[in-house]
Amino acid sequence: MVPILLTVNNRGFYSDDFYYLSRAAHHDISYSFNDSLRMTGGMRPLGHLLAALQYELLGANSLSHQLWMATLHFFSAFCVFLFIRSFFRHWFIGLFASATFAVIPWHLQTIFWPICDMNIVSSSLILLSAWLFLGYVRDCDHKVRCFVLSLFCYVLAILFHEQSLSWLVVWPLLAWAADERKNFRQSLLCSWHYILSAVLLGGFLVIFSTGTQPQSQPDTGLVHIVTSSIMLLGKTLKIHIYLTLAGLRSYHLPVLKEWWHIDIWKIFTLFFAIIVVWIIFVKNVWRDRISMYVPEHFWRCILMGGVMFIAPIGILALAASPYVEHRHQYFTSIGFVFILSCGCYGILPKLTGNLSRALFTILICSIITVFAVCTATRSQEWVESWRIQKNVITSLQHLIPFPPERTIIIIDDFPPKIGFSAYTYGNESCLLTFVSKAYNRKDLRAHSRFWIDEENGKKFAGIGTHYTTDEVGDRPILFFRYIPGKKKLVQETEYSYRTRHTGFQD
Repeated sequence: MVPILLTVNNRGFYSDDFYYLSRAAHHDISYSFNDSLRMTGGMRPLGHLLAALQYELLGANSLSHQLWMATLHFFSAFCVFLFIRSFFRHWFIGLFASATFAVIPWHLQTIFWPICDMNIVSSSLILLSAWLFLGYVRDCDHKVRCFVLSLFCYVLAILFHEQSLSWLVVWPLLAWAADERKNFRQSLLCSWHYILSAVLLGGFLVIFSTGTQPQSQPDTGLVHIVTSSIMLLGKTLKIHIYLTLAGLRSYHLPVLKEWWHIDIWKIFTLFFAIIVVWIIFVKNVWRDRISMYVPEHFWRCILMGGVMFIAPIGILALAASPYVEHRHQYFTSIGFVFILSCGCYGILPKLTGNLSRALFTILICSIITVFAVCTATRSQEWVESWRIQKNVITSLQHLIPFPPERTIIIIDDFPPKIGFSAYTYGNESCLLTFVSKAYNRKDLRAHSRFWIDEENGKKFAGIGTHYTTDEVGDRPILFFRYIPGKKKLVQETEYSYRTRHTGFQD
């Protein structure tokens, strides 16, 4: 097997990178922290070490990794919920606020990416919301102690390049600050059901929302239908939240020519559902009349599940253009979420005290949070990329059905918004790489693209992303260009490829 040298840069590991790491797992991988220390100045080597250990222990896109990430994201949303809840007496207002603010750190990535590190920004926002919530504690000395601990968590977040470790301390800290008894041990014991419910419910939903990669073999089982449907439903909701909050795409692509994605009637439907719930629960309109015919818990569950989630999300899902072929899966996912909401809300009222409300709130926050953050960004472009790449692979199979072993196949000049990806082609030793036009600028060379450099007489080529480099040696390289107008591939020489990318060669 050809060894692959894994290097990391100053932005650390992201969830999308685990896919490329899993693709590189077919080869012998060696971790190199020298480049990470050089590029970060030795400031955050622990973050890279933690990411490498997390990959080794949890695996790429494993259920345990998804469960871990979902739990952390849920803490972020629930913290915002507690903060908003301190302003408004009605708890469901905090749910809408948490659903909106849960995606803000990822939305800010499009703005602050050229300026600072994204993980530091998200950690700052999370801990800032925690500090604002702690500001309502009456005891000044108590607030000072909480602020010192939060600042310590923030330093840990910067050091580890991740907000995960900080939440292990911030969450009991919030429970301590919210408790009138001001006893950290007692508050921690009283908040165990929050943490346990978040892990169980959030993990349960994430397990059912982790689908397979599109290039893998399809599964016709019931589990696959449920997983892929919820995954697509989450992508649809997330992309519309992104487009509604700002007019930006990931990687700073303006969306001025793509406002057709935001239909006014979709947004109107969502706000109409919010108004209906507000009227019923706040103004108590029709509440007594409806309760005459239907049991209270049942009709409240129907309204909460149907008006808040089923109707708006279902309409958004069915109207999303890239997913027309998956409409049957949307009906499956809508029914699954509806049954889950009805079942849990029918059982939880039997519990007494604040635990019932807390568990139900955690359930709703888990559903909203998983829908918002468990899927990859730029989902519409991802589906479009998959379709075009599938057609390209079909055309490539006619041109070179049996490539030589260890061949590197480069398909250049892909559409700008399609992105960058790599696959194994023919057999495990052959690599198929797509290069986007969006990276054909000199200042973007450090981002994902394929390049060929010569160093000390040896030829190297980027594999998948700029984190991995593979010594080409005597491996044959085939160059193709994708012509969007004709939707076909044209084979070219290495000389023409180098000539076109002269500005990128060292």
